[in-house]
Amino acid sequence: MFLTKKALQKALELLDGSEFYSDNHAKIFECIKNVDAKGSIVDISMILRIALTTKSMTPDLYDLMRILGVEIMKKRYNKFN
Repeated sequence: MFLTKKALQKALELLDGSEFYSDNHAKIFECIKNVDAKGSIVDISMILRIALTTKSMTPDLYDLMRILGVEIMKKRYNKFN
């Protein structure tokens, strides 16, 4: 998502979520802020796992795909589009 922690911090200073055209993008931004506030490293796979499962502690994406199956993963992902 961001190349450096400094870039993320700058984005968090400048944005509050209302700047996003899509409500879904604002939700993803809120996830990023929440993960960062907990002191965790923000990466796209974590954000996807949270979006798909609503939990931050999950198996990796490959295992999630195997457990849930492609159709359920697509259905959950499409809620954000």
